[in-house]
Formats: sequence, C-alpha cells, structure tokens
Amino acid sequence: MMIILSVLKFIGIAFTVLLLIDISVIGMVFLLRKIITRNQYAHQYLLALQGGRSIQKYQEKQK
Repeated sequence: MMIILSVLKFIGIAFTVLLLIDISVIGMVFLLRKIITRNQYAHQYLLALQGGRSIQKYQEKQK
C-alpha cells in the first residue's frame, strides 16, 4: 500500500513540474511574440544575427 502511495505521489510531483514548465514556456513564447510585434526592429536584428551565424559557419566550412 505504501509503495502505491509513494508512486502516486511521485507521479503527481512529476506532473505538476511538467505542467509548470509547460505554462512557463507558453508564457515565454507569448511574451516574446508580444515584444517582437511591438518591436519589429528587434525581430529583424535577431534574423540578422541568425544570418550572420550561418554565414560564419559557411565560411568556416570553406576553409
């Protein structure tokens, strides 16, 4: 009986942790979208950074 209870307790803790992580991820995505829509320049800057990284990788491959 005690084993079943401890297993249930563990599952409950794991579930709540996953739920919290899920909520925080959704919240972060929502906030990021809000910030990006407010500030298109930030979005373009991020895209430029990503582009710069890929160009660097390409140049390294060429060497």
